[in-house]
Amino acid sequence: MDQLTWGGVTQSTYNDYCRRHKLPHKDVKNLSKEETIQIYYNDYWLKSGLDKENDPIKSLIIFDTAVLHGVGRTKEFLNKSNGNLNKFLELRREYNKNTIEKHLDQKEFEKGWYNRIDRLEKILKR
Repeated sequence: MDQLTWGGVTQSTYNDYCRRHKLPHKDVKNLSKEETIQIYYNDYWLKSGLDKENDPIKSLIIFDTAVLHGVGRTKEFLNKSNGNLNKFLELRREYNKNTIEKHLDQKEFEKGWYNRIDRLEKILKR
């Protein structure tokens, strides 16, 4: 499960980006700001349907989840929560717990993952 990331973009995501744009394979550490923006916009924002979402808080929560867990898992959380953002974040918390139980090497990310959810929950309560 160990994979290099840079600016929230994994090496495999960057490899896909380079292939799609017919660019030579590069280390994700060489990712430019412009490429990061393109990846976030095309691979996470648009694929999550956020170009059609009017609620900025919902957009933030969905986007953050898509970047961290992928668009497919994000859509799964949305379906299971019936769009209820509190339930959505609860599912995300549960997913993180299960990930750490199955992959002990991921425990080092636990605090950061839960801090992200805690911050999103605070924003949601405003």
